[in-house]
Amino acid sequence: MPAKSSTSKGDFDIQQLAALLPSGLGEWTLATLGQPMPSVMSEPLPALQATYVKGRQTAIVSLITSMPLVVARGSRAIQQQRIEAHKQNVATLPLSNGLVITASSHLADGPALVRLIEAIDLDRAEKMVRSAK
Repeated sequence: MPAKSSTSKGDFDIQQLAALLPSGLGEWTLATLGQPMPSVMSEPLPALQATYVKGRQTAIVSLITSMPLVVARGSRAIQQQRIEAHKQNVATLPLSNGLVITASSHLADGPALVRLIEAIDLDRAEKMVRSAK
């Protein structure tokens, strides 16, 4: 369940982020949606995270807010990688407004994760602006 919609300076509205993760993305069905638990890792913590399922495959889609990037608006270069240490495939799409969309899975391959990200309303995601508060 999404968290409250309060925002702090420079954050995206959590309700707008939640709208990017509907009950279905292509062949994938939403299983859970919410804010992840705090981590001791130094990596950026996702603002919102969802679990999608397709048959036996499970994928985690994370919306991470970072500093706005120098990415050509409309550029949809999704990077894929295999992290052998975790036996995990990861696809990542950074948007020019600082929103980074990632999909990761132990069973789904890179191209399936790319299609999962492409099923998100990327035009809407890229047009989102941070709060002025």
